[in-house]
Amino acid sequence: MNVLTALKHYKELDINLDDLGKELIEKGIYGIDALKYAAQVTAINLALISPGNIAKENIHTIYLGHITGKNQPWLGSLELLNNGKRVGGILSFIEGYKIEGIEKVSLEGSEGTFELPEKFDLVIMNPPFTRATGRVSKEFREKEKGLFGFISEEKYRETLLERLNEIRDNVRDNLRSIAKNLAETENLPSVIKEIINGKREFKQYLNIGQAGEGLLFLYLAYKYVKPGGVIAFVLPRNVLSGVSWFLARALLAGKFHVRYVIVSSDTENGYNFSEGTSLSEALIVAKRVDEHELSEETKFIVLMKKPKSAVDAVILADKLLANNATYYGALIRTVPRSALLNTIINWNIHTIPDNELLNVIDNIINNGAIKLCSISVEIPITYFNNLISDMGVNRRGGDIIEAFNLPKRGGTRVDCDALSKGGPIPNGVPMLCSGEEELRKAMLVKPNAWVTGSGPKAERITRLRSRLLVPDRIRWNTWRVIAVYSDEQLIANRFFMVKLKNENEMQEKALVTWLNTTFGLLTVLANREETEGPFTEVNIGQWRALPILDITRLDSEKLSSLARVFDAYADKEFKRIPDQYGDHPDPARLSFDLDFLKALDSGINEDRAKQCLIELYKRLGITLKTWIDNGDQSL
Repeated sequence: MNVLTALKHYKELDINLDDLGKELIEKGIYGIDALKYAAQVTAINLALISPGNIAKENIHTIYLGHITGKNQPWLGSLELLNNGKRVGGILSFIEGYKIEGIEKVSLEGSEGTFELPEKFDLVIMNPPFTRATGRVSKEFREKEKGLFGFISEEKYRETLLERLNEIRDNVRDNLRSIAKNLAETENLPSVIKEIINGKREFKQYLNIGQAGEGLLFLYLAYKYVKPGGVIAFVLPRNVLSGVSWFLARALLAGKFHVRYVIVSSDTENGYNFSEGTSLSEALIVAKRVDEHELSEETKFIVLMKKPKSAVDAVILADKLLANNATYYGALIRTVPRSALLNTIINWNIHTIPDNELLNVIDNIINNGAIKLCSISVEIPITYFNNLISDMGVNRRGGDIIEAFNLPKRGGTRVDCDALSKGGPIPNGVPMLCSGEEELRKAMLVKPNAWVTGSGPKAERITRLRSRLLVPDRIRWNTWRVIAVYSDEQLIANRFFMVKLKNENEMQEKALVTWLNTTFGLLTVLANREETEGPFTEVNIGQWRALPILDITRLDSEKLSSLARVFDAYADKEFKRIPDQYGDHPDPARLSFDLDFLKALDSGINEDRAKQCLIELYKRLGITLKTWIDNGDQSL
């Protein structure tokens, strides 16, 4: 049963499917793809939608490759950003020229070009995420894969990459302008305005290179959808949280009313919507608007079970419209526009599949209070950036390897086994090398290597060495603590070294304590950048934008109490994070959180607080099983 037939029967619509299908397919639907077979499959599927006969379809293959005779790179649909609506314009000058990457060009039976309407009422896409779509024929099937890897000659591939960079730079500049307008017209938190205005610490948020081509196609849809029209996209779930997707969220918040954001927490059938990928994805439906209404709301929908057929999808859509999707175990959360803007750094927070957990997080971040059952403990909250004087080093640059001439083990991974481990060496700098589980069982760490280096980079990194370390990535099913602390200042290659504005031992210990409590862990989880299940990358900008305990506003007694909590648990080995929660929580976890609460409020009802924590752990244990694949224990 196709979608039209399913809709007719489910809704009992009195319509003639023959007429509707014919009109829709012949005049209403346009499709463009760089792969000929994909266009053909689409055409066949459209024909099957209509029970009656159709005379034509507007499904076309657009060229993607390099025209050697004209030395002309051609980026398929992305050329619409510069070539108007003449999608097939390339055909007017390709006769007699070879298109690199295209086995054979034939104009037989073709008009040469076709034109698109000026604007569309509806744009639906599942664009390529990270690399260009293209053929892979046998002549370069063994070639190393990469962006535009279907191009056999590297010089032509380079021209395509240059063309892509031109388009990307132009899109980035336009998105920055849209973001600046958003900052000028909306009441945004100060940290978001700092990001948009290009403050140095947050410069990563204004680049889009790591977002891949999906973002460029989203911008393309924005250019071609009518005011009042709708776009529907399947994108990597990082669109909700990724640093490189920040400007995309600014585009959606500034130029659209985001109606629906749908994600999957279906542990059996996966977190994706696309075939052929295991990446977590999000489905976004948004309406293009020129002016925003105060009443705008966004529905975030977390599916615990994905629909398996067209009928299932129609039923689910109807239930979602009625705010009732209990059949699918879906959680529906309605978010006002003001909250959407305030959380534009990371919309993932709205997809937490438990309302009580979300309330706990919301109270911490927005109300400065830990509220559990009848327990309430006030805490000052700020952004981590406000406490930091300096932070580094980003592992992607490989600076630490170059500066200290460290042995490598593939890519930019340090061969820690080859480093000096016997103890301090002359002029040596203490280092925490690697981030293996053995080093993350407890909060207190010690250097496991000593290195020497010279030159400006080595001097810069040496000045950065610190006792407070936060990770550059988290594997939730093998990690036991989040932040670690060393009794002596050291450098690290898998952690970021954090120097506070006030290098105070008690403040540092208090922050490490906070980050390793369940409450600190919840804020990190809520602001995570999600890729696949248990794996999370956290870069410097994300740490700086993290809501965190403001240790500068704690009095000396509370600060001293938190430092004592750290000292008491510094060497305590915690279980792996998923095993700390659930019906049988880790006793070390329970006593640690309880002592943290008592340090902030000595008059707290200990028995009641313990009961509330156990209830929180049950909820968090269930949620962790939907967030991560607890069965995969690999590092």
